[in-house]
Amino acid sequence: MSLATLTLTLVLAIDTGTEASAAHTAKVLMTGAEAYAISAGNGEGRYPITLDELDRPYFGGPSILKVRVESFGNPWGSPYRCCTGFDDRGEVQFYVWVERVVNGKVRRIGLPPPEKK
Repeated sequence: MSLATLTLTLVLAIDTGTEASAAHTAKVLMTGAEAYAISAGNGEGRYPITLDELDRPYFGGPSILKVRVESFGNPWGSPYRCCTGFDDRGEVQFYVWVERVVNGKVRRIGLPPPEKK
């Protein structure tokens, strides 16, 4: 195996692991949003409007997560995004994802909302 091939293989493995880590973080944030929605103080049962609300719920009380949302860094420097929408069955869904550009194309990692048709 040539040095170039080995280097490319290692870079791809690291990149795949980095995306998997970002996807896992998105799932953790989504789980926090689910806990937020069913929290006893949240009489409306709504999802957070921003991820920062997981640290400071509008209804008061402690942070939903054990660590602050800002500590969930993303390897590409862009913030995690979130929104509430509807899934393919018409049910309310909370979406969390992060974007990165690969070869001039935007990749969305995590659970982004469905593309509008």
